[in-house]
Amino acid sequence: MRLKIVLEDETCTADPFTTPHHQFITIKTLHHHCLLGHIKTEKGTATWIPTTWGHAAARGMESLKNQALAIGIDSYVIMPNHIHMILKHHSRHRKNHISKFVVSCKTHLTYHLNVSRSSIRQYWHPSYEALIIRNAATYNVLSLSIQEHRKNWKYDMLYTPCCKNNSRS
Repeated sequence: MRLKIVLEDETCTADPFTTPHHQFITIKTLHHHCLLGHIKTEKGTATWIPTTWGHAAARGMESLKNQALAIGIDSYVIMPNHIHMILKHHSRHRKNHISKFVVSCKTHLTYHLNVSRSSIRQYWHPSYEALIIRNAATYNVLSLSIQEHRKNWKYDMLYTPCCKNNSRS
């Protein structure tokens, strides 16, 4: 049985998760250095304190999010040494492969980071992690994870206890 979703205009559409159009992607900084900032926890509230590069990465992510691409960014979170994002393929034709998008994303972010520091260097680990989101429940869990990620930073697999000392900005 196929799930149908009724839209506000009362038209029906197939469940968007019957074919994988969403992916959860993680890109990491080179050597897991905390170039993008650190997390400060005070009275149960976690706050991301961005470095100059963290601010530049945020500008780059917002710029990418606002572009009309075949692959779009639904949501993201910038952490001290990595970025998580949920991507959506806007086209059913997969000519735009995710690996090409990730490369262009890293290139775009590097441009913003280099402009902010007037230096040219490699910031990103060459690989990335990807998970295909196959249903609405998984999408909702990962979306909530992005919203709550900073609060739970010390439980992240990429957590570096001395992250504040790794910062290179």
